[in-house]
Amino acid sequence: MEEPRTFVLLMYALIGISGALSVIALIRGFVTYISRLGTERRKEGIDIMEWAVGFVITSLVLIGILKLYLSFTLT
Repeated sequence: MEEPRTFVLLMYALIGISGALSVIALIRGFVTYISRLGTERRKEGIDIMEWAVGFVITSLVLIGILKLYLSFTLT
């Protein structure tokens, strides 16, 4: 019964790291967008924010799937 616990802890760590990196990318995209106001290159900031929001949503979905997995394996 130790293997599912190790898997869950590893997945929580990986999802947490990717979630944190996603939030950092979101902030970076926002700073890029604000710093390039009035220029044609501010679209880069929007592109970064779009990808970051996608990764944040993916991290949240993975956490939900992991909690669902836990609910079935612990019963």
